[in-house]
Amino acid sequence: IGNTSQEARLQMDIPEEIVGVRGFISFDKVYLGSVFEIAIVADIAKDWHVNSNTPSSDFLIPTNVNLEPVEGLKFGKLTYPEALKKNFAFSPDEKLAVYEGKIIIGTRVEVSDKILLGLRILKGKLTYQACNDQVCLPPKDILFGIPLEKINIYSKQGSYLLCVRGIAFGFAYIIVSCKLNPISLK
Repeated sequence: IGNTSQEARLQMDIPEEIVGVRGFISFDKVYLGSVFEIAIVADIAKDWHVNSNTPSSDFLIPTNVNLEPVEGLKFGKLTYPEALKKNFAFSPDEKLAVYEGKIIIGTRVEVSDKILLGLRILKGKLTYQACNDQVCLPPKDILFGIPLEKINIYSKQGSYLLCVRGIAFGFAYIIVSCKLNPISLK
């Protein structure tokens, strides 16, 4: 009887999960018309690596994040970390651009003032190809989600932001805005 894929993984010392992915936003809540940042953190198992987003050779599979479009959100250009340049047993003469350990991929997000309020999940996909010094596995996709709660800029929680934004538009705007939505500095 042949080996199952689980038995084959154990014989080759391949961990069940080589890359774990989590997503974070820079604020616990976001406001209409605001800007925030998201970070996608990928933890790569010890003794493994993934190709960078700009691999050294055309035949290598790049690490890539795709974010699902959301009406009312404008995603900026994704920022990837600087790759390590390393030689491996299978590429002794060529340094490959790879990621190891923990990497963070991020972007800025602009929130429209017309977006629907409430809790949403920002959905995305991390595509990568994991390798160690002896074997490269087939490319894999990991789906992830980042909870995002939007609050109306005129709500009690948004009052401070509105007052601060008033600074950019002049003193009269600050007085009117803060009178309409008083804030407590307690």
